[in-house]
Amino acid sequence: MRTPENEFKLALARGETQIGLWLALADAYSAELVAGSGFDWLLVDGEHAPNDLRSILATLQAVAPYPVHPIVRLPSGDPVLIKQVLDLGATTLLIPMVETADQARALVQAVRYPPNGIRGVGSGIARSSRWARYETYLHEADKRICLLVQVENETGLRNVDEIAAVDGVDGVFVGPADLAASMGYLGQASTPEVLAAIDGAISSILAAGKAPGILMPDRARAKRYIQAGARFVAVGVDTTLLANSTAALAASFRRPRTAAPSLEDLAAAFSGRVIDTPDEMAPFLLDWRRRWQGRALAVVQPDTAEDVAAVVAWCRRNRVPVVPQGGKTGLSGGSVPDDSGTAIVLSLSRLNAIRSIDPLNNTITVEAGCTLLQVQEAARDAGRLFPLSLAAEGTCTIGGNLATNAGGVRVLRYGNARELCLGLQVVTPEGDLWDGLRGLRKDNTGYDLRDLYIGSEGTLGVITAAVLKLHPLPTVETAAFVALPDLEAALKVLDLGQQHLGAELTAFELLSEQCLGLVLKHMPDLRRPLAEAAPWYALIGVSSTRAEADATQSLMEILETALENEWVSDATAAQSIGQVKELWALRENTSEAQAHEGPTIKHDISLPISRIPDFVTQTVAAIMEEFDGVSMAILGHLGDGNLHFNVKPAPPRRNDASTVPFQQLEAPINKLVHDAVARFNGSVSAEHGLGVLRRDEAARYKSAVELRQMRAIKDALDPLGLMNPGKLLA
Repeated sequence: MRTPENEFKLALARGETQIGLWLALADAYSAELVAGSGFDWLLVDGEHAPNDLRSILATLQAVAPYPVHPIVRLPSGDPVLIKQVLDLGATTLLIPMVETADQARALVQAVRYPPNGIRGVGSGIARSSRWARYETYLHEADKRICLLVQVENETGLRNVDEIAAVDGVDGVFVGPADLAASMGYLGQASTPEVLAAIDGAISSILAAGKAPGILMPDRARAKRYIQAGARFVAVGVDTTLLANSTAALAASFRRPRTAAPSLEDLAAAFSGRVIDTPDEMAPFLLDWRRRWQGRALAVVQPDTAEDVAAVVAWCRRNRVPVVPQGGKTGLSGGSVPDDSGTAIVLSLSRLNAIRSIDPLNNTITVEAGCTLLQVQEAARDAGRLFPLSLAAEGTCTIGGNLATNAGGVRVLRYGNARELCLGLQVVTPEGDLWDGLRGLRKDNTGYDLRDLYIGSEGTLGVITAAVLKLHPLPTVETAAFVALPDLEAALKVLDLGQQHLGAELTAFELLSEQCLGLVLKHMPDLRRPLAEAAPWYALIGVSSTRAEADATQSLMEILETALENEWVSDATAAQSIGQVKELWALRENTSEAQAHEGPTIKHDISLPISRIPDFVTQTVAAIMEEFDGVSMAILGHLGDGNLHFNVKPAPPRRNDASTVPFQQLEAPINKLVHDAVARFNGSVSAEHGLGVLRRDEAARYKSAVELRQMRAIKDALDPLGLMNPGKLLA
């Protein structure tokens, strides 16, 4: 008897499309049931399904009488396992996790007998040869075996041309789910980037004269891939078909659930306030910029950290999303719910106690609902400084500052919120209360959970309290305002200040003439500090524990050197605390002044300080060349590389009629600016967080590895996805 032909392999060689079903139930009885359904092939999954050699053999025997071709998918390319499955009678194998042509060539060797390969010869005891009853089996087997290899990550995708070109590889299967995960889109195989990658792979495989394959249960997309050239396509999975059909059957007889989670049960679970009337909830559902407005099941205001834990535990039991909320001063939409109306807004406003101050340890322990100003004043009353300083410090809260890793105007000397925090108390997504309120500078005992929660925007847990660093209270705080001819000069003055003042250089704020002009226009109580206008200005902040005369003299020496070198064209130094406040008012009122002018396309970006002049020059030129009727309003914390790179309508377009057309420029301007930021190795969010505003844009610039790690952390700590859903990560 001659060895039977492999009709599946011949069909692929002829370019015929073969439609299959993926078998994951690992049961020969169910495999036989679907073997007569009319599919061209059935895949016996030995990687994700609980199949072993005996169950694979049973499945091969069960489907043998039917006009359907079995493909066995092994867990790996182990030559011993390949030999065993071929001896069982499998004639078509699908081997996963192939990344290189060398791996593909090794697999070809594994399915062939010597001298063409390394497959062990045991035909006398092998079902594949009918126990040597196929007299010509040893000479014909190599030609009958169909080898399919699977590429499922970016490395395999880059090498797919070479893999497909390997002699002995009959087809290349693209694993969409694994490929999507490799590209940073875990569970999102339908994103445009993944679809484009699959289309490119299919084209490359066809160009090599081989058959592309794919698993695609979605009928419309399966047909799309077939039209694109896929030759063996699994259009369903037995486990999914069974689960969906039984669920649909049960649902057709089950009474619909109408009962929403009981707010009475929620109110009984903790001490605090539950707000569920539309009018009372309204202030909690609109963001600071009035750009995002959501709906909520209720707003809750717990009294203690233990109450927060009780609320989160209730939400977990009832599968209710949780949106933590502080002072609601964020600019990225991270503190308001979506419009589904299913979430609980968890306001921390009642957790506003200063728990303790330890001046000798230079720490203060505060609850998350304390305002930044409240913490600053408590520290000052104890003769200490808490240096975090933001324009919204009277309203923003410590919990929100930490959740977004806030920066502000003193990052140059003191660092951002992360650097100012020693310990946290956090409610986990399970409703557990982790107490990490240790005021230690050194604690080298494993993973730093504190850093994990800071900057996580409430997506991993709820910060309820923190131990914050304090610093000696300065004996003198002064400032100077200087006019600059260009940004290169600004960097020279910054460098000069750092060399001569060291840590006493507290702030180095940048302001363009356009920004200063808007402040003076809309804040009539403020005056221009220098006689002549200049393209750029810097506000230099100095704080010191030295004698006031010594600190002032150091600042004056810097100004004199800068003037002598023509790095500044004019300068003024504050002579009193009142004048210091006047100079800072010019910087602190820029956001409000811009708001008076109408819509603004804002960019909160971070760049290497040395690259800022080139970035600004090139990017402003690109904006002006591509977009008509726009103007720039640039300011920022030059000392730490954070620019607020804002675009506004040019004066003739600043009217209500032009609002909609200008807003339509937001997406293309954002792309231009953020692409430039990426080229300069910067970040699209420096201190405002991602929220929903920059969530999708940040995903474009992060590597697949970084996104996978972030999603792995999110899935590990919040597997139900209930913590601030839709924020930071899509």
